Amino acid sequence: MKKYLLSLCLLCTGLLAAGFAHAAAQGSRAAGAEPLVLVLPFQINADESMKRLQDELPQMVSRNLASKGLRVLPLARGKTLAQGRSALDIAAARELARTAGANYAVYGVYNRLGDAFTIETRMVPAASEDTARQHSVQGRNTELSAAVGTLVDQMTASASSARPRSVPAVAGAGGADAIADIQIRGMKVLDPDVILMRLRLRKGDTPTALTIDEDVKRIWDMGYFSDVQAALEPQAGGRALIFTVVEKPRIDNIIVEGAGKINKDDILGAMSTKTGSVLNEKLLAEDLQKVTDLYRAEGYYLAKVNSRLDPRPTGSGAVLTLSVEEGGKLYVKQVSLQGLQGMKAGDIKDYMALKERNILSFFTGTGVLKDEYLERDATAIAAYAINHGYVDAQVSPPDVQYLPDGIYVTFTVNEGPRYRLGEITFIGDLIDTEARLFEMIGLDEHKKDAGFFSLSTMQDDAKLLTEFYGDHGYAFAEVDTKVERIEDGAVLNIAYAIQKKQIVYIRRVNLEGNQKTRDNVIMRELRLADGDSYDGAKLRRSIERLNRLRYFSQVNTELVPTGDGEEEVDLKINLKEENTGAVMAGIGYSTYYDVGLPGSIMARNLFGQG
Repeated sequence: MKKYLLSLCLLCTGLLAAGFAHAAAQGSRAAGAEPLVLVLPFQINADESMKRLQDELPQMVSRNLASKGLRVLPLARGKTLAQGRSALDIAAARELARTAGANYAVYGVYNRLGDAFTIETRMVPAASEDTARQHSVQGRNTELSAAVGTLVDQMTASASSARPRSVPAVAGAGGADAIADIQIRGMKVLDPDVILMRLRLRKGDTPTALTIDEDVKRIWDMGYFSDVQAALEPQAGGRALIFTVVEKPRIDNIIVEGAGKINKDDILGAMSTKTGSVLNEKLLAEDLQKVTDLYRAEGYYLAKVNSRLDPRPTGSGAVLTLSVEEGGKLYVKQVSLQGLQGMKAGDIKDYMALKERNILSFFTGTGVLKDEYLERDATAIAAYAINHGYVDAQVSPPDVQYLPDGIYVTFTVNEGPRYRLGEITFIGDLIDTEARLFEMIGLDEHKKDAGFFSLSTMQDDAKLLTEFYGDHGYAFAEVDTKVERIEDGAVLNIAYAIQKKQIVYIRRVNLEGNQKTRDNVIMRELRLADGDSYDGAKLRRSIERLNRLRYFSQVNTELVPTGDGEEEVDLKINLKEENTGAVMAGIGYSTYYDVGLPGSIMARNLFGQG
């Protein structure tokens, strides 16, 4: 329990005696009036069958809020105010609440995975000094109504515990009640500026019980103090605001016990808590997780790290002891996929990074769990599914179990229907016949061979078409893919929508980064020159020729608009040179020459002349 409550109550009494009633008279809410709530549209992350929730979910929230006695603005008001905003955040919601004259704005997101869902909401007060409240609930689709009821219960509890307050006195009003000085007392190790930088109140402000309480909380939340008190003392020209703190123990030494697999210096180096610093429980909790992560990175997934603080007999400091239970090293015992119906687990595993431990793992390095593999493999499973026609496939976060005999990883997949390919068409600006364009793409052949949709094939086709248009001078051509879903037959019609835009001409070729190699050496390798029309094939050939020189470790190109029209650009070629010389020396001996010192100097790009 915070020890500053008593002093704060005394402080409130002093403020009331000094004229705090002035702040309360500036527009507090009428007694008994319930908060006014603006319900904004919710973001729905689910398939088309659940898009109806964009209207139904705000209605359910609105009805439940009203049933709890809160006043709710018409939903049309929230929809109108939020129109044109791609996404909502706390600042935007607060702004909309003020515009509507509401005390709170509510917005949120609905996420669905299989038949399970989560709803997360923010209840944002219009007053900038109040904190937004976050609420969440989980359930199954059949439990939506009950879940919304639970969510609204959380909201009404927040509204009851943080009713809109009266407007505090205006900062900077000056006078006898203004702050003439701010002092920090009780600091022994930390610098007082550490606190002063966190405070909202400044010299010249007129404090209220509310604003002082908020600054006391900011000091407390820093985590370095076991007691925080505030008081106002009379002073010439106003009053002095005094914060008195009691620092937590200073850490004189850090001891690591039980660590054998990880070097103790590596453990101490990973921690933010250091010898000589003041104890901060929040920081220490983060440090324990960092040490745990060190062990996990080495395969010790059962490692446990605990801490103990032993005060010095003198009471001036303390010793921090980390106790480590390392456990054994674990490897991946099993990777399984659940929920598959049409797809085969063996085919999918060929594309996954996670592999079970086997007799060859000593050479191949397989069987080791890395956190990045989990996310990568979830994405790989989804990519495999969509490339085999399962457009609606969903992959749940992996379930990882650390058992004494190894690690068991389970991915749950909801395949959904498998979509066949329907019509494949070209629309927009066609510079060649459809027959010629069909010769270029691979999706029509994929349709003949497999019959099912493939995202990667469609994306490759878009890239090929873009290069084809670039080869004909349309450097900024865009190829978009439009997918029409026919639900009844689980069929996808694909249209490649092409915008050729304008033919581009190169005003000037500019070279950058060649500190040593002369411009003419580079220019003679280029297949494009000043005044030429853009040609993607020639540009690719130019890059290839520059790379073959082996003078450069990196060759990048960029088309830069000149400002003299959309059809004119500068071609910028950015180069990064690499070392092209070598010096070799040795020592030899023969009966004729005795000792010799042979050597050689080689330069592939002598004096930058190629």
